[in-house]
Amino acid sequence: MQNNFDAVRLALALTVVLCHLAVLSELPAFQPFLAVLSADFAVKGFFVISGCLVTRSYLSSSSVLEYAQKRIRRIYPAYLGVIGLAWLIGLVATTLPTADFVRHPAAYRYLAANATFLNFLQPTLPGVFERHPVSVLNGSLWTIKVELCLYCCVPVLVWLFRRLGPYRTTALAYAGALAWSWLLPRVPGLSPKVVTELARQFPGILHFFALGALFTAEERRLGPCWAG
Repeated sequence: MQNNFDAVRLALALTVVLCHLAVLSELPAFQPFLAVLSADFAVKGFFVISGCLVTRSYLSSSSVLEYAQKRIRRIYPAYLGVIGLAWLIGLVATTLPTADFVRHPAAYRYLAANATFLNFLQPTLPGVFERHPVSVLNGSLWTIKVELCLYCCVPVLVWLFRRLGPYRTTALAYAGALAWSWLLPRVPGLSPKVVTELARQFPGILHFFALGALFTAEERRLGPCWAG
């Protein structure tokens, strides 16, 4: 079946690039992008598409193990390649002497933290982009750990689709997201910045993924009476 997923993903990726370019460069020529484009909208769009396609992958798998193996093969080799390439770029771009960079513990914490999807523990490399508005080496990597959590939710979502129905399950995901957004600002000690950061993490993004899964459920007629 033909579809336009690639075209939509390309448009969303271009939106993220242009918005990041405006924020990171702070050049006046790029600031109009922020008035007409939204990186937040694009990222949420990616989660919707992921929900649709990953649910298809699960339904076409013979077991949960096969589904997990497909997800690992799809994500992890390329992910490790990106981390390694970023480290090499940091080696060239650092303001530190090469020997100091190679001996710096943070250089290896970066590899370890990112390889285990804990990029928030060490998002920067020593001497790299320290004077930039955002010193994080690859600010997009935060989405990978969220994706990983969402992948783990797919068997549960499909089970709920079959028991409760796709629309009730999706409504439940939206109710959970609303509750998450309502509760976070009321947690004592959380700053507005931390609240904003946690709101875009799992499970705050689950309803977008569930919406994508709903599209696949409708396509496959995956409901309480579905016998496939």
